[in-house]
Amino acid sequence: MPHPPYGPPNVRLIRPKRLPQALRDAGVALVEQKLSNSTVKDLVSISDDEWQIACRRFNATQRLSQYRGRLQARVDSIAKMFGVTERTVRRWLSIYRKNPDIVALLPKSRGQRVGTRRLAPSIERLLNDVIDSWAAKAEHLPVAWIREEFKRRARSGQVMPSRRAIDARLRDRGLDSLGRQRFVLKSNAADVLTPRSRKALEIVQMDHTLVDIMVVDEVLRQSVGRPWITVAFDIATRVVLGFALRLEPPSATSVGSALAMACLPKEQWLKERHLDLIWTPFGVPELVHVDNGKEFHSLALTRGCERHGISLQYRPPGRPGSASRLPVITTRTFIAACTRFRRSCGTVPFVGRHRHSSQTQSVL
Repeated sequence: MPHPPYGPPNVRLIRPKRLPQALRDAGVALVEQKLSNSTVKDLVSISDDEWQIACRRFNATQRLSQYRGRLQARVDSIAKMFGVTERTVRRWLSIYRKNPDIVALLPKSRGQRVGTRRLAPSIERLLNDVIDSWAAKAEHLPVAWIREEFKRRARSGQVMPSRRAIDARLRDRGLDSLGRQRFVLKSNAADVLTPRSRKALEIVQMDHTLVDIMVVDEVLRQSVGRPWITVAFDIATRVVLGFALRLEPPSATSVGSALAMACLPKEQWLKERHLDLIWTPFGVPELVHVDNGKEFHSLALTRGCERHGISLQYRPPGRPGSASRLPVITTRTFIAACTRFRRSCGTVPFVGRHRHSSQTQSVL
């Protein structure tokens, strides 16, 4: 009869996940303490050179500990043989007396030990709670959401963890793949055609994108669709000069509204909406760079630009490399803003860790 893989027969195996949280935390603390003392290490991962050095140190320290007499002469001899100081040899002897193991005398790399965490316990607990909430979300939320949620929950005096600290926790949990970017922009030789400028209002790009929110009516709570946003973006300063948010598809009206907001001051617009924000950039652009959509070829937009001395430039048809980065920038910005809402639909409504219907589960 084959023996069980763990322990003697007739002994029940207890899974670590079934243990109480306090016992699991105590076990983790014990392993971390042993790791700090170099008593737990994968022998296969040790290089041959490090193992030979540890064996030499162990043999020399073992003979030194067994000597019955004055140790000063022998300590000097071992220090000269290894090219270290007397203090280092006595430290090896102290380690050997506490733990007579070859692994304990392995050469230690300089710097911070891998896996060391330097955040305060209260910040560590709060960050773990936020990561738990992030991982349990049905939507595909960016890692930036963790920082925003941590800032919202944090008390005064708690320091915001860095992005590298958050990524390290995600790697420890095996969740780093959930925060990676899904789509990678490929380089193209036609990128040289992308408009560039160093002067404000010299080149302004305009484009449209769908907002990742489902709008519902106030009475029946039925979805009326996703709104479109038209953005005017300055190339030199990388500032949004104006926008138009509408439920209708892009048209000459939305383009004209966004362009008018870009040309006019925003103080009155912010005041009417009780927004305590600073949004000062405005002015008439010299050139507006757009794609070949029919809304950009309308007679009203063409004559309006001619009236105010604005030049219209269209992208070359059939040249995707000459497309602007405006859709990418606006999409990332509004995705980060829209993901604060529960049950946001994401870039693609049914893509995420779990399938869910944004129309039926949308909330205010």
